[in-house]
Amino acid sequence: MNWSIISVLATPRQRADTFVYLQRKRYGRAPEQAALALWKGVCTEPLARRLVDDLKQVLHHELLPPRDRSYLTSMLDHFDTLSSGQQVVALAPYINS
Repeated sequence: MNWSIISVLATPRQRADTFVYLQRKRYGRAPEQAALALWKGVCTEPLARRLVDDLKQVLHHELLPPRDRSYLTSMLDHFDTLSSGQQVVALAPYINS
């Protein structure tokens, strides 16, 4: 993932929309896979940390279509699980995705 391309977008909504679009539509990733991509990014790329805040802000303060809200909620729930160090084994099938 090229985090620098997403980070230059002007607003949190644009950055969040772009990340979700890439994960869901371009790469065809389930929320669990997108969470893992985000987690890997946060572990290796400082620009990805800003995106986590953007995604949470958009989820809590923006009107989203139900499908986008559901995907984002599930993705962030899985991301929080990864961040807390719990149940990483449950996501093992997605690690090579």
